Amino acid sequence: PKAWRSNTLKAFLYFDYRISAQNETVIKPADGSRCISLRMFNTHRKTDRSFVQVPFLCQLEKGKKYKLQFQMMSSAYFLNSFEVLFLDTMEVVKKNDPLFERKPQVKFEFKKPFSPNKWMTLETVYTAKGNEVGMMLGNFKRDEATVITWLRKRKRKERQVRRVYHYFDDFLLLPLDSLGEECDLEKNKQYIYADSVRHSIVEPPHSVQNLEPVEETVLLDTMPVVISQEERIPQLEKFIEDEKFVLPDVLFEKNSDQLLPVAYRSLDELILFLEKNKQLQIKITGHTDSIGKDYDNQILSKKRARSVANYLIINGVHISRIRTQGKGETQPIAPNDTFDGRQLNRRVEFFIYRR
Repeated sequence: PKAWRSNTLKAFLYFDYRISAQNETVIKPADGSRCISLRMFNTHRKTDRSFVQVPFLCQLEKGKKYKLQFQMMSSAYFLNSFEVLFLDTMEVVKKNDPLFERKPQVKFEFKKPFSPNKWMTLETVYTAKGNEVGMMLGNFKRDEATVITWLRKRKRKERQVRRVYHYFDDFLLLPLDSLGEECDLEKNKQYIYADSVRHSIVEPPHSVQNLEPVEETVLLDTMPVVISQEERIPQLEKFIEDEKFVLPDVLFEKNSDQLLPVAYRSLDELILFLEKNKQLQIKITGHTDSIGKDYDNQILSKKRARSVANYLIINGVHISRIRTQGKGETQPIAPNDTFDGRQLNRRVEFFIYRR
């Protein structure tokens, strides 16, 4: 699931089956524990869609053929078609309207609907033009051209369609010929994964210091900002070994894991300290106040810890030296019944230790 991004300012649904395993209505992924869900149609809101895009590990080579394969599932409703748009530039739009003018290169059209709640394997072969760096998935047809089928066995007269979702999992884009030598697959993989602050990084990345990032328009919360060495003003005495400490200016947008710019200077000082002390490791723990649901606070605290970790990684700290965890609202350091107390509880703690 790494590096999937919404290309509009609306989120797409991202299911984690392990977290929701006790819920009988949860969508079980085709493979692994996670899948994505796209809103393909909405009766009550014109052209209401969700789209996702993902960068490729390597730019496609002109004239080469690639197999695109993935799993798809419908539940209550079924669309007779949807499209895949191959991109020469990753993009973000405020509204969906410009997307309906695009001409996707790959269209999946179905004469009859699939069985509900059953994963189906879809595949096709695509011949590359040579400028493709990513792809976008969704329903690019306008409302009047979208055909909806009710999938339940028992017919319901005059039932009004509302939101229509399709579920996707297990994507594969594979060249039918060998990859070119200019594509460093492993290095690109780790760089692209480190670029995404939405998900934790599972595998230790190779060095990406000599890799020039591709210029692209992305959501603000998907690209950590790289601060130059000239802008770093070290005050390394603030970092304490074998003791928990908080950097008070490591702050986030409200109800978000997006770091505020005020956090960059302190985190850059921390990066310099870790660069000078290669034998040290760091654990990052996110905390929240008690406002909101326990489950939501737990997830938010994890995301904030991972956001800080990804900032360190993108600025040169090796992932093998970093651990993250979220404690939600379970460990307050001040009362939650006052504004000042809640502000103190919304914190990220750091613990530096030796290997």
